[in-house]
Amino acid sequence: MSARRRASAVLGLLLAVAAGCSSATPSASTNAPIRNVPCPMEPGAPTAPIPQQQTVTVVDETGAVTECRRVTGEEATAIRGSIGPAMPDQVTVESLEISAADPDQKSLLVLWVVVSCDGPAQVLLRPSGSEYELYVGQRRRGECAPGTALAAIVMTLSRPIPATSVHGQLSRLPMP
Repeated sequence: MSARRRASAVLGLLLAVAAGCSSATPSASTNAPIRNVPCPMEPGAPTAPIPQQQTVTVVDETGAVTECRRVTGEEATAIRGSIGPAMPDQVTVESLEISAADPDQKSLLVLWVVVSCDGPAQVLLRPSGSEYELYVGQRRRGECAPGTALAAIVMTLSRPIPATSVHGQLSRLPMP
């Protein structure tokens, strides 16, 4: 299966799960409810130099995500600087970074690069054996203007989940 076809299938699954989720829907793999957790920007936070996606929603199949918030690139860099590992020297539009946002491993910091034509994003966190999978589905609209910005969210968890046990994938597809 080609990478584009696999990405399309993953994003389609992500969007289908998100569209059909409610807090009463059980997860077959964990018996945890599947929840849509909105991820708002902090009130009063400065806006990015280019328009970021209007919404970020986390689809939680683990039952562990209690809260989500979008953070600025500066705050994400500060979190990575204090908790580690340090930010990579270069991030690209293909980059997806997952790290701990606190020493107790009860929050995850997820980073990816957005461009001017990126639309809403959905983040899916689900169990995979003794580890976890995290998918970021990012939709694109039209032609992209020059420039990038860092998209970053912090997911607060009800139990520790080591960032090293979370494996991620970023998918970008055109808006339907």
